[in-house]
Amino acid sequence: AASLVRMPPDDIARRMVPLLGGPECVLEAVKHAQQRGDLPWALELLNYLLRLAPDDVQLRQCKADLLRASAQATTSSITRGFMLT
Repeated sequence: AASLVRMPPDDIARRMVPLLGGPECVLEAVKHAQQRGDLPWALELLNYLLRLAPDDVQLRQCKADLLRASAQATTSSITRGFMLT
């Protein structure tokens, strides 16, 4: 039932990033998840950072790299197309 009354994503990010140790710790967790091949988790964490700094070029490039790697790993052509656009 709690998922029916969600906070706005920007508010969640503002609360989660400090809880996770700050932007540097979250980015480190993104890199570890990527190295383990846990791309969905890496993208989930990265989205918190992008909510706080949507114009950060490094974060945007990291998201593009993660989406490209995810697209290469999927067997669904539709999903692949969404990830690459």
